[in-house]
Amino acid sequence: MTLDDAAGEAFDKVARLIGLTYPGGPAIRQACEGGVSANRALRTAMQTQTEYTVHIPPLALCTDNAVMIACPGHYRFSAGQRDSLGIDVLPNWPLTEVESPA
Repeated sequence: MTLDDAAGEAFDKVARLIGLTYPGGPAIRQACEGGVSANRALRTAMQTQTEYTVHIPPLALCTDNAVMIACPGHYRFSAGQRDSLGIDVLPNWPLTEVESPA
């Protein structure tokens, strides 16, 4: 599977959850311009659907995912931990399972 395939599958899954057509990529990309969790159209679509219980944080807490990824990376880098460029991508990798820097 390529990175492009994985991204496409993620778009399709989200589209299916909020009732958009297949393939979901084009509709999701349009809905998510400007940020996913802060996107007004996407928030409304998720809040008005009745199939799933949805909990959406206040807009003030909906920052860019890159910040949430970079923050632990910064602390690990500052502590001297270095990973090889061959580290695997694990999208559901809980930080509690990541080895703490020495």
